[in-house]
Amino acid sequence: MTEIESRFATGLKAKNPLRLKPLNRPAGHNRYCGPAVISFCTGWTTDKSAWHIRNSSGQRAVRGSKMVDVLAAMKDDGIISEFVEGFKGSTLAGALRRLRTEKRLTEGRTYLLVAGGHFQLITGRRYACGRVGEITSIADKRIKKLALVASVFELYR
Repeated sequence: MTEIESRFATGLKAKNPLRLKPLNRPAGHNRYCGPAVISFCTGWTTDKSAWHIRNSSGQRAVRGSKMVDVLAAMKDDGIISEFVEGFKGSTLAGALRRLRTEKRLTEGRTYLLVAGGHFQLITGRRYACGRVGEITSIADKRIKKLALVASVFELYR
């Protein structure tokens, strides 16, 4: 029985892949990484993403985000997250290598990582974060691959 068949047999919803969208950050809007990863996943502007974070956290202004607030904002758009065990303390390069060897790093799977105190998205061989500001290859020199990973979540609809 495949994973999708087993999810239907248990009454769970099937995992639909999450496709990254271009960053929607007009000039002068929120420039922090929490709203940026939400924008990459939903297509919302970074200001609308920051508004969803403020609603879940009670912050007056978003100048840093907690993982629970980012995941709650994504849940408002129907994005589901699953924690992935065993990556805490490894470097971003090590986490990418492990995902690739375990055959998890495919085009249909999207991961939200916190590495070096920064939110990052990985899907297939693509990388996105608010600091880089665009969807790029995981071989890009701007990616800080020695940053330590704090947590990893798989995202889907």
